[in-house]
Amino acid sequence: MTSINKNNELIEVCRKMLVEDISLVYGARRVLDLAKEIGGVDDAIFNVIKGVVSETDDCPELSNRSKFSDEYLEKVDREVDDYIASVKSDVFDVSRV
Repeated sequence: MTSINKNNELIEVCRKMLVEDISLVYGARRVLDLAKEIGGVDDAIFNVIKGVVSETDDCPELSNRSKFSDEYLEKVDREVDDYIASVKSDVFDVSRV
């Protein structure tokens, strides 16, 4: 994938997070992956996104959720929802940049 395509995908993921078409957890993970692939991006811009990824690392990827118990997923989902509620406006702010 060319860097232009990666830039476009990064913009699209941010747009989807803003309109809540993608979860902030999975969107943040993708944004960081794309930023690393693109390179040359000011890391400070992504500090909030890095924080989201770090604070939600217990949340399994969608493709792996079936490997976890319902009780664990309910607990993690509650914790993640509470955390995301507390940082949502910050994530939205950096997603607009």
